[in-house]
Amino acid sequence: MSEQITFEAVPVVTDRGHVRLPLPIDPRTVWGRRKRHYVVGQIAGYPFSGSVGFQGGSAFLVLPKDFRVHAGIRPGQPVTARLTEDSKT
Repeated sequence: MSEQITFEAVPVVTDRGHVRLPLPIDPRTVWGRRKRHYVVGQIAGYPFSGSVGFQGGSAFLVLPKDFRVHAGIRPGQPVTARLTEDSKT
C-alpha cells in the first residue's frame, strides 16, 4: 500500500484563474518516479481524486470549481489534505 501524506496547505489562484493546492512534498521521492502521479483521498474532509501537476520545481493539485464549491474551499483559507497514490493507475 502506498504511503499516505497528511498536510495543511493554502489554495492559491494562478494568473489564469485556476485554483491550486501546493503539495509540501515531491511525490517522486515519496511514491517513486512515474510519468504521472494520480492521488485519492480527502481534502477539507471531502473525497478527492486527481493527478499531481508540476511547475517550477513545485508539485500541486488543481482543485476544480465544482469540488471547491461542494467542499466549501476558498483560496487563501488553509485546508487539510490526506492523500495516497491511486493504486488503480
